[in-house]
Amino acid sequence: MPSNSFDPIPLRSTTEGQVPEGHLPPGTRPSPGRRPSREAWLGKRKQAVEARDDAAVEETSQSTSMPSGPDHPVIRHFRHRVERFTNDGRATGRLTGIDAARGLAMVGMVAIHTLPELNEKTGRPTMNWNLFSGHASALFAVLAGVTISLLSGGNNPHTGDRMQQTRIMLGTRALVLLLFGLTLNFMDFSAHNILLYYGLYFLLVIPFTTMTSGQLFVMGGFCAIFGPLAIQATRLVTVIDPSPNPSLEQAISDPIGTVLALFALGTYPAFTWLTFIFIGMGIGRLQLTREKTQTKLVFYGLTIALTSSIASQMLLYQFGGLEAIQRANASMSSDNIQSIIDFGGGNDQLETTMWWLVIPTPHSNTTFSVLISGGIAIALIGVFLMLGKQKVVPLALLADIGSMTLTLFTLHLTFLSIVDVDARPVLWFITQIGVAISIAAIWKRIWKRGPLEYIVTTVCGNTARILQPKVASLLRRGGASGDEAQREGLDGADSESDADLEDSEELIPSIESVFLPALHDVNTTMQYKQGKNINRASHVRLFGQPVHTTHHKKK
Repeated sequence: MPSNSFDPIPLRSTTEGQVPEGHLPPGTRPSPGRRPSREAWLGKRKQAVEARDDAAVEETSQSTSMPSGPDHPVIRHFRHRVERFTNDGRATGRLTGIDAARGLAMVGMVAIHTLPELNEKTGRPTMNWNLFSGHASALFAVLAGVTISLLSGGNNPHTGDRMQQTRIMLGTRALVLLLFGLTLNFMDFSAHNILLYYGLYFLLVIPFTTMTSGQLFVMGGFCAIFGPLAIQATRLVTVIDPSPNPSLEQAISDPIGTVLALFALGTYPAFTWLTFIFIGMGIGRLQLTREKTQTKLVFYGLTIALTSSIASQMLLYQFGGLEAIQRANASMSSDNIQSIIDFGGGNDQLETTMWWLVIPTPHSNTTFSVLISGGIAIALIGVFLMLGKQKVVPLALLADIGSMTLTLFTLHLTFLSIVDVDARPVLWFITQIGVAISIAAIWKRIWKRGPLEYIVTTVCGNTARILQPKVASLLRRGGASGDEAQREGLDGADSESDADLEDSEELIPSIESVFLPALHDVNTTMQYKQGKNINRASHVRLFGQPVHTTHHKKK
């Protein structure tokens, strides 16, 4: 059986004695003969991530003679997972701050779907509406973009077969989410289901996974500026008023209406919401564990949100925007127009004049509303990354919720289809959050992934193995441990990312968690056996990187 620990650096005999191979003086040749096995060089990890629990680090701490330093990963195998640690004890696993941010987004979605939006005494939006409407779902979308980038290589995008593997998983996940979201809409609930929109987003951004952070931010700006214009043009040329929550039956019977809803006329239209995905992908290309990066995220996020809000208010109330809207909608009272500015309106009102495009209303899909929600999401991600190192109970509870949001969001929609939350909104909100915390906290102590997360991950892993058989074939050459690593990784070993609404990084397994252990096993299991001699050395090329292995001559 292959060993799970590293062997010492092999020693070579010279006239001066035993010295580590690779440290011979210039001009000195190593003596001929049989070589002890050497570990495959795994390269440097450029995507550093948050430290795992100190107890896990202590439990798995063991000496190694690999080169020391924070960038040299050490692979350690567990019964149920593959952990990756650097030699200084840091774990290269999930980002707690990202999970916690996703947990907050989940709480916000529950709040906006359950608590009242209108203050009956003042006739103005409630604090719940001002805090979460449009912002919670935008935070989900930005985090989805972060996940996609981290899975495709972080600040060092994958290439070749490795990128193909990532794209297969993303494409499979997109189709699963799209189909699952359409199926969920058979239930009768008043909330808007974002899952099917997410499936479309994942599918559309696959060609952009090799872009740099700067290019992705430019794409986000492009969608923020021209997306609202595309939606406005669609409203002007079409008479179709599709359901914002199309079901699978409606998608089959009215495919045109479903496509229009997903791209332009729905609650989360791709024309503008791809802005959040691209912004998140750009963030995922940065060094997220650096305090400087985290500070910049907070600063730039707040700057974008505040600047966009001020610009919108000035255009609306100082430069004649409101008067132009009133002239174009003479039959509407001032109170009705203000209500649309506060809560949003239908397509019939918003197509009367282009001045509607300056309002900051959540879900109005204007440039300003998108930039405000996007800026808030960027700042929150920076804040939670800063807080991620703090071991506090509220943060841990949010992180538990954020690590299995596909399951919890599905339960939330199911609950809304059964219970009339309008009767006692506060009670039902507290109930849902309490149940979510309990389920997440208990489940995560027993299993690594939520039930729906496990199903989606398994489907994606199996699809990747079918469509890329040579990857599976190479892993099988590593013997039992290699097969175990393959199962753990492709079915959802700890990912470098954090997830979208579906779940944390476990929903989209890290390719490195599969292949870095596999490289170790490929080498160690192909060592010399009793009665067999090594006759040659060759190179196996995995994802464009040469890996030294040893071949044996059969008798």
